[in-house]
Amino acid sequence: MYCSWCGRDLPDDARFCASCGRDTRAMAVGEEAAAWGIAAAAAPAVSDETPAVAKARAHPWLRYWARSFDVLALLVILTFAGIVRPDSVIQNLLALYLFVPIEAALLSVAGTTPGKWLFRITVEDSAGRHPAPATAVRRTFGVLVYGLGLLIPLISLIAQVVAYMRLMDKGATTWDERAGTRVRHREITPVRGIAILAVFFALVAVLAVSSYLARPGAGGGAET
Repeated sequence: MYCSWCGRDLPDDARFCASCGRDTRAMAVGEEAAAWGIAAAAAPAVSDETPAVAKARAHPWLRYWARSFDVLALLVILTFAGIVRPDSVIQNLLALYLFVPIEAALLSVAGTTPGKWLFRITVEDSAGRHPAPATAVRRTFGVLVYGLGLLIPLISLIAQVVAYMRLMDKGATTWDERAGTRVRHREITPVRGIAILAVFFALVAVLAVSSYLARPGAGGGAET
């Protein structure tokens, strides 16, 4: 089961949430009431929309680094396939647009992406299932528009700041609200954290070397 307060994945017999410390009995009472057809008002109100809870479950930086991993991985693949040059800003921007349908397809099939999987992040619809293809496309395109400002310089920076502030304030982004999706975070173990750092810096190193080798005259021997 999931904690209704912070969204953490918990064992079915958990008495308290290991993340936020909340009593899980309030969740159980609400579920039992729903099973017997009792009006929701008869059960203790359990809301995860308060500012404190919204901030606790937002994790904007985990989302940012997960997306950064996905983008780096895509650029590495496209570079080795000879589709883009690592030193071409325009081609790299086009690659980011290409990520929109790729991410949508991954979310509809698996509910996550390689970067999100590393950070234990999943995207669900309101029923807790993988988003439908149309929903996944709507959400991913919403990230491009509302979260990245269509990658237009300065506008993109402003869009990211606004998206960060909104996520920390309401616990949900504009694109998730419009698409009807929600983001789940699970605990990252120390071992996984080390693996994330290793993979991330490996991708950065590969791109740096590829960019160097793409320079005119790089890798050649000394002229005589």
